[in-house]
Amino acid sequence: NEKNLILNIFKFSAVSIVSAVLSFTVIPIITRVFSPEEYGKINMFFTVGNMMMNVALLGLDGAYIRFFNEPPENTDKKQIFIFPLLVGCLMNIAVTVIVLLINPDYVANFIFGENNIRALIVLSLYVISLIIFRQLNITYRMNQDAKHYNIQNIAQIFINRVLYISVAFFSPTYYSAVL
Repeated sequence: NEKNLILNIFKFSAVSIVSAVLSFTVIPIITRVFSPEEYGKINMFFTVGNMMMNVALLGLDGAYIRFFNEPPENTDKKQIFIFPLLVGCLMNIAVTVIVLLINPDYVANFIFGENNIRALIVLSLYVISLIIFRQLNITYRMNQDAKHYNIQNIAQIFINRVLYISVAFFSPTYYSAVL
């Protein structure tokens, strides 16, 4: 019915509301604490991390959604949860190893504007956390568990937008922020 539909829409839109309010309040602080160059590197870190997560998952997160309620024969929800998780993490590790073996300085310089191999390793760890986040996020949505979905998303927004500001008071560099 209409009442339940509106209530469900509101439950799952709480993240958007919190994100907008947090962004509105912290963006002016972030732009004061970080130099434009450092803030650009932080945004590049998050952008590249999200792109790498999508590439590493190979679209298997969509397959997880597709088969969530009707798993293929001889499989269960746990197996279809773990498969994209493993493939995504292994793909990310493979790409990281290849980059570190072939030309890490070039890639780090391309992303961060400086040769920072440690930042590439932190980026790889960030991608693994995004892959785990994505799988859990899908699970909460598919189970219509608005409480855990909102908690998880709000925690990520809080970490990405608020916590790295506190680090900036000690060291206003992109590396400290993403670390």
